[in-house]
Formats: sequence, C-alpha cells, structure tokens
Amino acid sequence: MKRLVSLARFISLGFLACAAMALKASASAAEPAAQEAAAQAPKGYARSHHRYELPKVVLVGQDGRRVPMSEVVPRDAPVALTFIFTRCASVCPVLSRALAELRKRMRAKAEAVRVVSITIDPEHDTPEELQAYASHYEATAGWQFYTGEPEQIDAVLHAFDAFSQLREEHKPITFLRGAYGDEWTRFDGTMTPEHLAAELIRLQQR
Repeated sequence: MKRLVSLARFISLGFLACAAMALKASASAAEPAAQEAAAQAPKGYARSHHRYELPKVVLVGQDGRRVPMSEVVPRDAPVALTFIFTRCASVCPVLSRALAELRKRMRAKAEAVRVVSITIDPEHDTPEELQAYASHYEATAGWQFYTGEPEQIDAVLHAFDAFSQLREEHKPITFLRGAYGDEWTRFDGTMTPEHLAAELIRLQQR
C-alpha cells in the first residue's frame, strides 16, 4: 500500500514538473510575438474614429477674414485639426512643432493637406497674435489659424468633444479626416512627425 502511495506521489510530481516546463516554454515562445506587437503599437497616443457634426459658426482667421466653419474645414481636402492657444507652454508647442516638422518633410505635398489650428483662448488670441504664432512655426498658406467669439469657439470645442473647463488642462488631441470623408480619426496624446505621416498614409489608404 505504501509503495502504491509513493508511486502515485512520484507520478503527480512528474506531471507537475512537466506542466511547469510546458508553461515556461509556451511563455518563451509567445514573448517575441508580444514584443513585436508592443513595438508596432502607437507610442504616446490612442486612435479612435468618430463622426462630428460641424457647428454653423463663423470664425476669424489670422488675416482678420471671417470664415464659416464649412470653409475652415473644407470637404475637398484632407484635414488635420488641432486646438491650441498662443500662451500655452505645455502641449500646444508639442502639437505645433510636430505639424511644422511634418509640413517640412512633406514639402510639395504639404499644401494638399489643410492644417487647421483653432485657439481656445479667443479673448487673448487676436488675429495679430495668431499671425505672430503662425510666423514662429513658419506656417504657410496651407496652415491656417482661427479665433472668434468665445461662444463660437466653445461650440466648436463641444462639437469635437474637446472642451475643457480650464485652458491649462486641455488635452493634446489631433484630428484627421480624408477628403470628402465624414469620419474623423481622433488621436488623444502627443504625436511625432513620423506618427503623423504614418497616420496620414493610413488615412489615404482607407
């Protein structure tokens, strides 16, 4: 009887040892795949898709011209849209530098993408302030900056689900939309010029 118990224990221990070795081998085999998936995952931002209804508002460009929202975001061109304010010392310079670098890299193709930056501080950001900000980032005709009445700006922020009670706490968000498209791809978080370029290519291939 004791011999049978000892044999049963031996078999059980052998089974547990084999199971442990199998699990270890399985984990080792899965590790490269997990590392590869992690390497391919976006760094610093999350992607989601939305349909936003543009509010019927009129904004003011850095040149002082009043522009309806339907012209701010034209349907016949790819659009990259961000919300910034000129006194921002945190996320706005990061967003604007990424867009500026992207346009430099795109060169001749840069004008094909309409870049739109809308201030969330309309009381301070006059067209003159926006013009100076645009010059700092060497923004050309394809990159336009807009201000407007506070209620008009709030309407746009709410439409894009980007409203924040405190300007200083607003989140870095970039919106991309293809020409004649109705769906926007929203990126929450910071993006490098390389990420922006890759996402624009992805958008054009959809």
